[in-house]
Amino acid sequence: MFVGILSCSKDNTEDFIENTPPTDETVEESAKYDIVGCWVATYTWKYSGIVETITMDINKDGTLSFIDVSTNGEDPFSGSGRWEYNHPNHNWTLSTNHSLVSGTYRFVSNQLINAQYFDDGSSRTIIFDKQ
Repeated sequence: MFVGILSCSKDNTEDFIENTPPTDETVEESAKYDIVGCWVATYTWKYSGIVETITMDINKDGTLSFIDVSTNGEDPFSGSGRWEYNHPNHNWTLSTNHSLVSGTYRFVSNQLINAQYFDDGSSRTIIFDKQ
């Protein structure tokens, strides 16, 4: 006859959790939210010299809002949208009604960078700094 005793004390469970290395899923979940917060970019149009300052608030629930203030004399433009994390590429896709905000972003040296390439061979890079 075999009799076994199993102990499930709180201490053993906490030690197991603390000493278990993070899984890919845990790392992905952590990296996913690197962009949450308030971000500001200043973009200068090459030929006109117009400067646009975009302030963007990115929320943990996958939503975002922004306001674009331009030196062209027009009223500030505000909008909202959604963001999605692309785990295999470690980048984010932002979808809004504004071409300076929408696109694919990478997180590099505490900055959000959106490099856009167009059919005519031109490009633009918009860099957001965390506030």
